Amino acid sequence: MLAWLRAAPRQPTDVDALELLADAGHAVLGVRNRARQELAGVQLGGQLFTVFTIHDGQIVHLRDHAHRADALADAGLDYQWS
Repeated sequence: MLAWLRAAPRQPTDVDALELLADAGHAVLGVRNRARQELAGVQLGGQLFTVFTIHDGQIVHLRDHAHRADALADAGLDYQWS
């Protein structure tokens, strides 16, 4: 997530939307910023999803995903909008 924001410091850092989903072992943070379309050559479409693995109340691992479904699957979360 920080790499995404730091990759183009002159681009706007406004956030259009945030999403946070969690269970006991994982949290998924989704950030939408239409000005940020790619990171290191990966097309993001203005969104980035970070999976946080949590153990004993501490973040022990981070993984970034370009797609929400991939992040949710990685975290083992099955969340559907109703």
